Amino acid sequence: MFKHRETLKNWLIENSDKKIGQIALKVIAFTESSFFPIPPDPFLASYIMVKPKKWLNLSIIVSTYSVLGGIFGYLIGLWFFDLFGPRLIEFYSLSDEMVAVELFFTKYGFWSIFLSAFTPIPYKVFTISAGLFGVNFLVFVVASVIGRGLRFLIVGIIFRYIGEHYSDLIFKYFNLLSFLFGILVIAYLVIKFI
Repeated sequence: MFKHRETLKNWLIENSDKKIGQIALKVIAFTESSFFPIPPDPFLASYIMVKPKKWLNLSIIVSTYSVLGGIFGYLIGLWFFDLFGPRLIEFYSLSDEMVAVELFFTKYGFWSIFLSAFTPIPYKVFTISAGLFGVNFLVFVVASVIGRGLRFLIVGIIFRYIGEHYSDLIFKYFNLLSFLFGILVIAYLVIKFI
């Protein structure tokens, strides 16, 4: 899978000046939020390396298409879960995660969506689950816009101003720090509301 990700990343870089490259970036951002296994972060970062002055525009595009893909995932959970959901859960071996997600959604709908949109937690699990468990659609969209927007704007800023020299280190610690942030929010919610 990593070999294919590298091939796709190189293809995107080569086609960054072409319309097909931007379409591919949008498709990756959209599909990752509902079923595609590779996150758009490394592709966004690579694109920003080639077009650093467009970092804000690219970050907004990826955020927008990621949220639209999240809405698609929500609709899968809401309307088509019986048709597609069990296959996706089985494919990704996510049965245990779905039980935990349902419990978390029951108490913390906004925070569960926000954390999955911002941290390395699989956002696609939460988008489909939000539809399945009937999370308020407006709450879902607002939490997704804030979480995805922050995530991809931070990636954009980092790669615009720090660059590729530290990319492996940045991604390693960005994911770790966002995950730790998620744990702190969960701990706060548990202490405050339980």
